[in-house]
Amino acid sequence: MAIRMEDIARLAHVSRSSVSIAVNGKPGISDEVRKRIFKVIDQTGYHVLRNRRKNDKRALARVRLLVVTSKNGMIGANYRSLPFFDNLVTGLADLCAKTDSSFKIEILNISQFDEKLNSIVSETPDIPTIILGSDMTSEQVQQMRNKITYTIFVDTYFPDLTADFVTMDNYKGAYNAAKYIISRGHTEIGYIASQVWISNFQERRRGFYAALHEKKIEITADNYITFSPTTLMPDHNEEIERLIDRKNRPTAIFCENDVMAVHLIKELQINGVNVPDEIAVMGFDDIPEGQLISPELTTIHVPIKQIVNQCVQQLAAQVAWKKWKPQTVLVSTDLVKRNSL
Repeated sequence: MAIRMEDIARLAHVSRSSVSIAVNGKPGISDEVRKRIFKVIDQTGYHVLRNRRKNDKRALARVRLLVVTSKNGMIGANYRSLPFFDNLVTGLADLCAKTDSSFKIEILNISQFDEKLNSIVSETPDIPTIILGSDMTSEQVQQMRNKITYTIFVDTYFPDLTADFVTMDNYKGAYNAAKYIISRGHTEIGYIASQVWISNFQERRRGFYAALHEKKIEITADNYITFSPTTLMPDHNEEIERLIDRKNRPTAIFCENDVMAVHLIKELQINGVNVPDEIAVMGFDDIPEGQLISPELTTIHVPIKQIVNQCVQQLAAQVAWKKWKPQTVLVSTDLVKRNSL
């Protein structure tokens, strides 16, 4: 038998109106009562899909953002210091506020993956959950999907898995980036890759190399450099300094994200290399910092607002439809032409 709001009220020893106030995120009850109501909701697996007042669309009463962090990965303890992730989290919080959905952020460190996941499963397995898992492996994604009832994975994608993914179209975005670099007359091209393995960046690499292959252009070993994808400030990178000292250096360099591109531009300028006249630079993500440097960064724009909206809508549909089938949504990107290329 389906759990009703009246059942939640009875089990929590409160009135039905108190349950309504709690699930709609409204004032009028104490924090103690609110916590007691949500404890019963978690224990019973009860879910509320409410009609939004303005357009009668269905919205979730509760949304959890589970941020999977890694000491040496893309998402660290200070992940909100990175513009892309800060914009993503802020967008989710704002959208949930507009729909009167309760929004909660939890952190799961990969070093404690099994322990934390088991804790979530034992306490609150049924809260609809958006998982920010840029550093996750396919095995970890599968574990989460098996143990948490309603899940959407954002900013990651594994084509061999059956799960709900929402991310940008990394392959096509990087493919278009390479096509643009080639159209500007560059054939000696460099590539800055992340030091850590990230599924999104693997797709960007595939797309970029596919476009080069069409024109029979190759990136030599000397023109392929790796460094941190999260460090904005220059740190006298030895690989970059060796590249600068070479006579046959690339005339254009693509970076797997904007953080690395901004870092690269600063390193080049410190070493007296003119951007873009001597070496042109292109990034991916379109973070605000790309417009604060000179020259402004040519990049690939990622529509974070659309990704956020898709996550919440897809999660609500997953809860509402008993016969829901997992789907992958790859949101298109746009080329942003500025002065660094």
